[in-house]
Amino acid sequence: MVLSASMDRFLANEQALRAQYFEERGVFPRAGAFWLTASGRTADAAALRDAAALCAAVDSRFDGMSAQVRPLLAAACAGEEPEPLLLRTGGAYRALREAFPPSPQLIPPALLLARRCPDEADFDETVRRVKALFDALGSAHPVLTGFEDLGACALLALSGQDMEAAAKAEADTEAMLKPAHLSGNALQTLALMACLAQDAEAFCAAVPVCLGCRLPPYGAGALAACGGDTAALAQKADAIAQSLKKEPAFGLLSMPGSERRLWACLLTALDAHPAAPAPFAENVLAAAFFSFVGSNTTDDLAGLLP
Repeated sequence: MVLSASMDRFLANEQALRAQYFEERGVFPRAGAFWLTASGRTADAAALRDAAALCAAVDSRFDGMSAQVRPLLAAACAGEEPEPLLLRTGGAYRALREAFPPSPQLIPPALLLARRCPDEADFDETVRRVKALFDALGSAHPVLTGFEDLGACALLALSGQDMEAAAKAEADTEAMLKPAHLSGNALQTLALMACLAQDAEAFCAAVPVCLGCRLPPYGAGALAACGGDTAALAQKADAIAQSLKKEPAFGLLSMPGSERRLWACLLTALDAHPAAPAPFAENVLAAAFFSFVGSNTTDDLAGLLP
């Protein structure tokens, strides 16, 4: 029996990203590996090397802040025409920078906008919608709302929903998630994911089942949107996590168990959506991925000082 149709490709992509970014010890080579896997691609060493060199060359388009997220950018560009995508991503970053302070945390949602907006002329209006939702969340939860929420906010803005209605729906889904006993930003993030789910009530009912299986919140959200037997999906995610633990790059000494379980959940959710040319076709899976990436992107304060 095949444990996961995506896991072997994910491991091959992670090895390729790690070979290119051997000095990077953060989550971003793994994030780039998942991007490639979700896109149905296996890393080509030459294409990845060329994309990495180009990403380093255009750092000025991102205020000199792209270093930590560069493995993700390179993975997104590898195998495509990298220059047009990077130019679009830079344009989306500048549109976001008009609404938010300069930050490397703007780059992942900029990449999302570059891939999802039909035309660069749509950037400003999409960013206006993102800012409206982000500000509404900040008014309700001033301490909890942070740039890690920008990915989910961008996905909601791109979904065509009314932002005022989305902010109200987020508050309603928070109430539905009370049985999950969540707190802090995790509650808000999962409430945003529920707003993207096809059935918010079913999503909110499934989340406690996943959390009860010791799955991390973002991963629980990705599985809760899959439908079907949630407990069986959670068991599969646990089995994938146990298999990943045997890999040197995912073992006990290489990363926290919560991150390993997160990748297992995302791979399980990806297997449940085999037709998705993701991480964009299934919005809750994309929200889980971008929320995790956002939560691991840090500001270089030295780069912000005059």
